[in-house]
Amino acid sequence: MATQTLVTSGNKELTVPKQEETELAPFEPMANIDPVERTMMMIERAYASGAPLEHIKQLLDMKREVEADGAKLRAEEAKRAYVAAMAEFKRETIVIARDKTNSQYDSRYASIGSLVNTVTPLLSKHGFSAAWIPDQTAGYKVTCTVTHKMGHSESLAMSMPLDSSGAKNPLQQVKSTMTYLRILTFEMLLGLASQDANLDDDGNGAGGKQKPAMDGVALSEALDNIANATHLTELKTIYEAAYKTAQAVQDEKGKVVGDKEAIKKLIAAKEKRKVELA
Repeated sequence: MATQTLVTSGNKELTVPKQEETELAPFEPMANIDPVERTMMMIERAYASGAPLEHIKQLLDMKREVEADGAKLRAEEAKRAYVAAMAEFKRETIVIARDKTNSQYDSRYASIGSLVNTVTPLLSKHGFSAAWIPDQTAGYKVTCTVTHKMGHSESLAMSMPLDSSGAKNPLQQVKSTMTYLRILTFEMLLGLASQDANLDDDGNGAGGKQKPAMDGVALSEALDNIANATHLTELKTIYEAAYKTAQAVQDEKGKVVGDKEAIKKLIAAKEKRKVELA
């Protein structure tokens, strides 16, 4: 054990253990400490020194205010990061492949799979993710939320009546409705060029005059359902519902004119399936 000799006031020598020198931690000004941590240090010191309870309550109130201010600042930073990243995302060239065929007009349109699978990698590139929340408590509603990696998110909700067009069964009606809502909210929230024409493209384009026609998607689904009918009774039900829809097509003046091309396709599909089921 190391010792040291001390000389007392009476000129007597006294040998005592030598105390080891300890290296002091560098001084860190409290101004450089995180505000919440600094407030906690003040509270701990107040407790240790036996400060009055009122003083400690004031420090706790200060801590809550500091935490609220910090959360507000972080939210503002996250929103700025979201806006900046979204601006970079919108500089991307996004081309949506038309991967489905409208059998009525032999034209192509983009499915929700093509839309989402094309856009999602570009969203991820800029720190975004997208999600949908369906709600059927009062009708049919979908909320799309786009979230940035810094924590800020923005949402858009839309609702619509059940899509009962064509010869859809109840499950297909719900699926069609939710699909439309997912596409619309996704496009609007991200500011993408509308894919409405792609979903139901009759080949005329926005600038041309559209002839009265049965909904293209509804006709495609009806033809698919006819081709997949498992027995003659089911075939009859599907065909009659689709036929009535095609017959009820109106022109711009509201006059019932029917869609003769659609009716021809429905009859041909029905007769073909009837032979197959015989």
